[in-house]
Amino acid sequence: MSAWFFIGAYLLEAALIMYALHLVRKIRRDLSLFPEICRFAAIWLIFSNLNLFLLVQNVGLNLVTLSRLRTSILLMRSFFAGVVVSVPPLLTSYRERIYFQLPPSKDCIQTIEMVLNIPIAIDRFFDYLVYNFPEATKCFALFFDLRLYDDCVDSPDADDEQRISFAQEIFERYLDEGSEHQVVLDPNVMDTFEEKYRRLLANQEQDCDGSVLHEHLFLEVYGFVINTLRQYFGFFKGSPDFVKLEDDIQAE
Repeated sequence: MSAWFFIGAYLLEAALIMYALHLVRKIRRDLSLFPEICRFAAIWLIFSNLNLFLLVQNVGLNLVTLSRLRTSILLMRSFFAGVVVSVPPLLTSYRERIYFQLPPSKDCIQTIEMVLNIPIAIDRFFDYLVYNFPEATKCFALFFDLRLYDDCVDSPDADDEQRISFAQEIFERYLDEGSEHQVVLDPNVMDTFEEKYRRLLANQEQDCDGSVLHEHLFLEVYGFVINTLRQYFGFFKGSPDFVKLEDDIQAE
């Protein structure tokens, strides 16, 4: 093969590397390998051009020595390209804790369970309820108080007195008849909850361990609330507000 073939091949390789760098330039910085790719491209082009220089120029070496030298350069190209890409991130992982949160995608907002874990989706869903179904905001608030109660139950720093106090606050705010933010539960759900609630308070008076009751106290209430929010979420998905949420998620 002529030297022009190798020159063309190396130029094409350089053009493809630069085009690849152009394609990845807009990837989020915390997810991007752009610096590593730049180092890889620099090493690859430097050694490729050195190899091309030896091929084109007459350096006074016999063919066997020249061939060995060019092979050595190609091997060094592969070795150093691997080193500059892998070693710096590896050293960084030893020096500091590497963690980043993956950004949400449109697929992440297709269920109520996922939406209630994404801050921007929580805000948009709540705004939709405020303007279209104001009564549903009580269920929304109850859901997050139940989540905080679960955190309190799981916390090793919280004692039974704190847990019972939190449970009483939730009952008086959302479930007690006539309360300002009352959420009207299904009668069967309410009967089941009230029975466990009375047992919990009785255990407190008798200084009994109520850990199991704490764990399952609001189980049926939680199921009722999430099913209610799921119905409203179905309306939300068919609204222009959801389309705007998808666009905002896509833009992040």
